Amino acid sequence: MKFKDRFVKPLITAGVIMFLGFGSMIATEKDQVNGMSMSPTLDDKQTMIVLNDSFNLSGVDFGDVVTAQPAGYKAYVKRVVGLPGDTIEYKNNTLYRNGKPLTDFHSKDMLSKMGAPENDGAWDFELGDGEYYLLSDNLAIETEDSRTIGPVMESDILGEVLFY
Repeated sequence: MKFKDRFVKPLITAGVIMFLGFGSMIATEKDQVNGMSMSPTLDDKQTMIVLNDSFNLSGVDFGDVVTAQPAGYKAYVKRVVGLPGDTIEYKNNTLYRNGKPLTDFHSKDMLSKMGAPENDGAWDFELGDGEYYLLSDNLAIETEDSRTIGPVMESDILGEVLFY
């Protein structure tokens, strides 16, 4: 057996494995869900792996589950339902994104809890540059998300939840 086959290839393989292992430790972090606001997707005390935002080359997309920490608030996990430039509207117990109803994540029963008593519960607004609309999957409970604190700035998004 040649020296190259016996020593060099295993060393290179070990180096690649170590690089990937350390790289994933730097790029990701293990976190835990606090509360039931993302139920049924995530349960209280469930462990999740979060890709740190600085390593997320694809950026934040509609439907992503992310962790965020707006100024003055604790870090939380929510779903992205609005991107910069989107119009988010709520009327007749239906949430709309750019005029199309969002039915993927929230039931009609949960959406009925979103309206404000003034102006018959209807509201709408357009997201500005770098603004995201983040919602809980479980709208039946009161929690901090864009319903109560408004849009979240891109700089306040900490990472994307990869595994749960």
